[in-house]
Amino acid sequence: MRTILAIDFDANAAATYRCNFPDTIVEWGKVASFIPSIPSSDLIIGGPPCQSHSLAGKRLASSDERDGGAEFIAAVNKVKSRHFLMENVGGLLSSEGGKYWQWLYGALVAAGYVIQYRVLDAVAYGVPQFRERLWVWGIRRDVYESGVRHSWPFPTHSWPWPQPCMFGAELERAVTVGMALNIPHRQCDGTWFEGNGNHQEISLQGHGGFDGGKFDAGTPSPTLRNCLPGCGDMKIKVIDPKHPFQQKQQPANTITSIGSELSVDGRTWEEMHPIADGSEPAPTIKARSPRDGGRCVEQVVRDRGSVRRLTVEECMRLMSAADDFKWPAKISKTAKYKICGNGQAPLQVWRLRQCIERADPKIQTVIDLFCGGGLGASGWHGRFWSFGK
Repeated sequence: MRTILAIDFDANAAATYRCNFPDTIVEWGKVASFIPSIPSSDLIIGGPPCQSHSLAGKRLASSDERDGGAEFIAAVNKVKSRHFLMENVGGLLSSEGGKYWQWLYGALVAAGYVIQYRVLDAVAYGVPQFRERLWVWGIRRDVYESGVRHSWPFPTHSWPWPQPCMFGAELERAVTVGMALNIPHRQCDGTWFEGNGNHQEISLQGHGGFDGGKFDAGTPSPTLRNCLPGCGDMKIKVIDPKHPFQQKQQPANTITSIGSELSVDGRTWEEMHPIADGSEPAPTIKARSPRDGGRCVEQVVRDRGSVRRLTVEECMRLMSAADDFKWPAKISKTAKYKICGNGQAPLQVWRLRQCIERADPKIQTVIDLFCGGGLGASGWHGRFWSFGK
């Protein structure tokens, strides 16, 4: 499959996509403005902005100027591709009391497609992060009537682990934060994962959102979100290995990137957000502005007991992005965190691509709408990180 066109309204996302896929035509601007000239293609993929439907936001849905549902429908109607694949947050299904999904689904059916949808968690496919997302797969009716059918990916990993699958064989252990970042930690079966560096445990806390909480390095990460100034509001804290936290190890909650406050009413950040054992997958990365009166702090590990933010590189690893993912020369760290938190998990996208390719080998050309910097596209084209790869 060859991606012939990618579009995004964010300049940093367009530049990053162009940096990773120099042979693809990349346009910067609103999708709607390119629809009259959009070329024919076998497949349209895209993730319209999810902020309009996220449970962590105001959920303005169709009244939110960022909502891209109408643009996606217009593109599908214009191109009439053999397939489309749309990604969004699961909260879209309940937006406006379910009326938004009824409208979107009805419009895509009216465009001539047979549709199935699933809410899939990236952690079930080897991504070291709990990241539930809605995937909507449409097959053009004449293609469907020729015998082409939806075929969704089976889970390959499990949390908690071990857990027998429906066929009686065990799925692989979910990839944890410690495994992804090569940090020593005690695993859920009581054994130690011996990473590089000093033997220490870490503690992570997903700040904000509905999945914020305490996690450890022996579990997957919480969902990484697109909150400014960066996903780094997920903290790493060095723990004395002689006195580890006694806590059930599990996947981490969503990694957020909202600004930390040094103090509120005399309480420090650590007092407001106690950090727990960090041997689990990361939380979801968010992209929200600092609260009024707060200011962002970049903290680094200087000695035992101090904390620091996750780096861009660490967040990208928790997204399953390939270590050779490229960034433009002039792009801020904030923009990098935002692209990471807004992106699709490359390894999960790769699993979906394999299913679509098996379902319809005739697909040759792809259009990528709301391309988001190319994280999903890198997975689509086989560039991802996976544990043991």
